[in-house]
Formats: sequence, C-alpha cells, structure tokens
Amino acid sequence: MKVLNYQAHNVGGIKDIDFQMAGHHLFPIGGKNAQGKTSALNALKIALAGKRGLDEYPEVVLRDGEKKGSVTVELSGSSDLHEDDKLTVEFTLRRKPSGEVVETFRVLDSTGEEAPEPRSLLRRLFKMRGFDPLSWYRKSEKEQHKTLQDLAGIDLDAFDADYEETYQKRTQVGRDGKRLAAELDGMPEHSDAPKSEVSITDLMNEMESSQQFDSLLSEAKDKCTVQSLVLKTYEDKIEYIKGQQEKLKKDLKMVKELQKSGKSEQQKFEQSLANIEEGSQPRGIQAIKDDIASADELNMKYREMEKRKKLQQEVQETRSLYKLMTDRLDGIKAEKLEALEAAPLPVDGLQLTEDGVLWNDLPFSQASTMQRILASTRIGMAANPTLKLLICEHGSDLDVDALSALEALCRDTDFQMIIELVTRSKSDEDRCAVIIEDGLAR
Repeated sequence: MKVLNYQAHNVGGIKDIDFQMAGHHLFPIGGKNAQGKTSALNALKIALAGKRGLDEYPEVVLRDGEKKGSVTVELSGSSDLHEDDKLTVEFTLRRKPSGEVVETFRVLDSTGEEAPEPRSLLRRLFKMRGFDPLSWYRKSEKEQHKTLQDLAGIDLDAFDADYEETYQKRTQVGRDGKRLAAELDGMPEHSDAPKSEVSITDLMNEMESSQQFDSLLSEAKDKCTVQSLVLKTYEDKIEYIKGQQEKLKKDLKMVKELQKSGKSEQQKFEQSLANIEEGSQPRGIQAIKDDIASADELNMKYREMEKRKKLQQEVQETRSLYKLMTDRLDGIKAEKLEALEAAPLPVDGLQLTEDGVLWNDLPFSQASTMQRILASTRIGMAANPTLKLLICEHGSDLDVDALSALEALCRDTDFQMIIELVTRSKSDEDRCAVIIEDGLAR
C-alpha cells in the first residue's frame, strides 16, 4: 500500500498543498525555512497516525485565523485490509465560536463506506509512528539500540529488571554475609568447651550417691574393726581359760561357742565389706564439688560454641547463596546476549550487542554516512511493511549521490520516501518534486 495523493488545507503552516505521489518513489519537498515544509510532513503524520505520529502533538493544528482545515490522503488498496482498490483518509478541523477546535477523522473504502474504528485500522498500517531513517541514524547509540529492540520484538527490560532484582538481593546477601562473618570473628572459641551442657542436678545426685557410698563403706569398716577387737578379746580369754582349764572347763566350752558364732559374724561382715569394695565406686565428692563449681563456666563455653557452630553454618549458607546469585547474574547476561544474537534484524550485517549496535562487526557509528543512511532506511522499511511510506525531515545535507541511492533503494523495494530539503539555489529546487512557499505548493 502506498500514497497516491496527499492534500492539506489550512493546517499548521500550510495554506494549500496537493501532492500527486502516484508513480513516485522518492518525493523531495523543497523550500526555504519557515515556509511550511515541516507542517506538510506533520499534517500527513497526524492524518495517518494521530498523536502517535508526532513526538510533540501541537495543541492547535488548525492554521491561525482559519475556521476550517482538512487533510486528505488517498491510499492504494491492500489485500490485508480486503480492499484492493483504495482507501481514503479524511482529517478535518473546525473552529467553534468559542475558539475550541473540533477534529474529525474518517477512513473510507472505495465505495465510500466508513471504517468503524479508523484509528485502529491505521495502526495496522503505520506501526512505527512514521519512522524517520534520516533522524534515526543521527541518534545516540542507546536510542538506536532501543528502536531495534522494538523492531525485533525483544523485551530487554525483563532481563534488566531480573538482573537488577537479583543484583539487589545479592548485595543484601553480601552485606548479611559480611555482618555474620564479623560477628563470628568476634566470638570466643573454647577448645575445652564440653560437648553438651553440664547438668548441676545430675552432679548433685551423683554427690548424694557418693556420700551414701562413703557412709556405707565407713560403717562396714567400723564394724569389721570392732569385730576384730571382739575376736581378740575372745582369743585372750581362751588363752586365759586354757591356763585355767580344769577350773574353767565350762567357761571354755561357752567361749568356744561364742568364738564360733563370732567367726560366722566376722565372715558376714567381711563379705559385706568385700561386696561394697568390689561394687561400682562413685567419683570422689571433692571432684564432684569441683565440677559443680565449674559447671556455669563450662555451660557458658558450651553455649558459645553451639552459637559459633550455628553462625559458621549461616556464614557458609550465605556464601553459597551469594555464589548462586552471582551465577544467576551471569546467566541473565548470557540469556540477554543469546536473545540479542538471535534477534531478527532487517539488514544484513546489523547486530545488537548488550548496549550497542554493530555493522559488520564494527560499531554502527564507524560505518560510512551512506551505509548508515541506507541501513536506517531498510530498518524503516522493515518497520512499516504494509503502508510502504517513510517520512524524513532534515534531508538538506544529503548530496546527489545519497539521494540517488535512496531513490534506487525505494524503487527496488517499491517504497515511497518523502524527504524535506531546504533549498538555497535553483539546482536545489530542481531536485524537488514540489516547492513550498508561504504554505503553498508549486
């Protein structure tokens, strides 16, 4: 689809123009400064793209002092729109007595029937807001990069947002790791700390058991000593009785019985003593008292070592998390580069890097002016495949060779390009399809 005819009346700086563009591929518009050239381009962009057509949409499009204005664009047909003949775009302006300007917009098919949603219809035609290749190739590398992202359908903002979020999280993890490591360095380390907390209650029970054992042992020893003394007395008596055998036979018999009984008791006491001594002997009371006295200090050391172990684990986990996030950041960069490398760009030799544009592996800015102009033009063509129209301002610095190359490219691709030129001589005017002077086309 191309522009067949473009007319504008009382719009901006335009009084009356009529561009017969059928059969033209390159359509230079000439004239001196402040004669209406830019208004002619803006009126066309407003009609085709509305407020999307201009970076700064003027508050008043109607020419000063006029009550009515209009823009009419006749387009060739398009099979995509099921209209093989033509479409007509009508943009009219009317100033009310109050001074308010009313705008009316219509799109008509070849039978005169109006489209129900004209602006939505044109959005399908003019996607890139009338992409201007002559302005784009002069833009910053960042702006060029953003345009190519949009054209290739790449959303790098998602990568950047993911990267920024992960980076911020990793920064916080790094801060936490440093804080935990500093806290760990400041903690005491006890090589003599027990493996578990000391129970003072258990020690008290142990001391009580030890005291009972000592009491039983002492009592058994005392009984054995007393019984030994008793036996010694019996033995002395036996000796005495033996000396008095005849006189004391009855006493001897009685003492012998007592001796026998005493030996039996002695065996019982000795067996009891042996049983106590052979049994499990508890630790000494003094040792237990020492442990009780040191229990608080030992428990303090145990708790500090347990806290240290936990902090060591947290430091290790934080470092591991930091490494995972660092790996994720590298992954995001790799995914972003993969998306850029796989981006479908309309010009052979063009390539997107993470933050720049390459042309045949060199920065785009290092390409020749002609290469950059032609590459920019091909980008604009790829951005507007249906309505094959490019509207370019500031073409005055283009020489004859550049204009010839652009015309050849437009002819080969069946595109139209309108270029604004500031004319300073008759030869400049001869290169133009129309000349605008004081808002009128000639």
